Amino acid sequence: MAPWTAAHRLARRLRLELCAPSATAIILAATLGAGCGSEPPRGIWDGSFGTGTCANGAPGQFTCTPDPGSKPADCADEEDGLEFVTLGDFTGDKATKWYVYIDKSGTGKISSFNKEWESNTAADPFPRCGDAQSKALHLQGGPFFGWGGGFGTSMRDFVPSPLDPAYDCSLHPGNPLCVPSTDEFASVTVDVSKFEGVALWARRGPDSQGGIRVNVGDVNTDDDISYMMYRDTPARTRNCERVRECACTNHKACDAWATSPLTNPLLASWAATTTSSDSWTCALPGMYCEDPNAGVVPGYQPTGGTSTRCNSCDKTRCDEPYEAFQDQPDNQFSGRPCSTFTSRTGISTGYCFDPAKDPLPAESDQQCGDHWMRGIYLTNEWHLYLVPFTEMLQQGWAKRFGKMDLKHVTMVRLTWDGGYVDYWIGKVAFYRHK
Repeated sequence: MAPWTAAHRLARRLRLELCAPSATAIILAATLGAGCGSEPPRGIWDGSFGTGTCANGAPGQFTCTPDPGSKPADCADEEDGLEFVTLGDFTGDKATKWYVYIDKSGTGKISSFNKEWESNTAADPFPRCGDAQSKALHLQGGPFFGWGGGFGTSMRDFVPSPLDPAYDCSLHPGNPLCVPSTDEFASVTVDVSKFEGVALWARRGPDSQGGIRVNVGDVNTDDDISYMMYRDTPARTRNCERVRECACTNHKACDAWATSPLTNPLLASWAATTTSSDSWTCALPGMYCEDPNAGVVPGYQPTGGTSTRCNSCDKTRCDEPYEAFQDQPDNQFSGRPCSTFTSRTGISTGYCFDPAKDPLPAESDQQCGDHWMRGIYLTNEWHLYLVPFTEMLQQGWAKRFGKMDLKHVTMVRLTWDGGYVDYWIGKVAFYRHK
């Protein structure tokens, strides 16, 4: 399960960096190398978390197979007859509208701890269309032992502000995705009913898993919408339900920290590895996963402000705010105890709810997060992939809906499964034929 709230927190455990010409970008991991240009020198692309080293001394990823690059694509030919609304072309110096998230299986292996990845995100030079100015977003890392990871963007970053007194779709002719301001979800959704699907320029390195999933969320499947509906009118019926687990993953212990993270030598050493000047603290007093005195650095979640919370559990977890909306309180779970609940599947774990006052946590067939998806297979060559909305389906692990609400789309994500990834993404857009 990878709902938005968890994804947004886990997102900030990673970092996307740029690579200036002749420089080397560290993508997702401090030990992972990534070369610039279409024909990087042998070994530069081979860095990852392997147990050995390649012939040139670089850390080994998989078979140490060098990436030969890709011949330039005929971009004009592949895009002929199409119109786009671009969500990301990664040609600028920053890509702050995009986030990254992973499962927690990479702890201790994925070690890029810069808390400011969102403000530093940009792209590696890569002549996708045969010109020196082309760039691409490079995602490389692993191995992922759980459900993998992904990166995406929220549509609320692409809509005109409803706080503007002149907010009106007729006044924004340059934004074909505009939802009328009279709509309840105008500030967080876009209308893609006049478009056909998602377009993706992409390739992969030779040691990467081939598959990547294109996901689109709508007003029915998105956790953010469910949060807004509860925040504004708790008693109303929501399109889908959220749950918040408060037990540690993988049956790890939930312990109280006896010392402040700022004075704990292990965590002080960890904090020193960050490149941010922000202060670093945890929400003390509280309960956290794993024992910091046992030589294990717990996972962390930057809040987007100047502080960082640790991998919390028990009531500490229940009291955490809703980070996807600038750390607003999450009244659906705040103040609740961490109580055990056994679902119909027979799985028992801790959830934030009060058995004496609250309804039981929603079963999986009522939960949010099962967005519309279609998998595609990438090759080592640059290619434009067109994913029609009509070919996207839910996977079936949460609440089911008959069809996508194209007038209220909330997010676009690209996700992957367990294993290693080495993806180059040139552009993500909504498309339609002229």
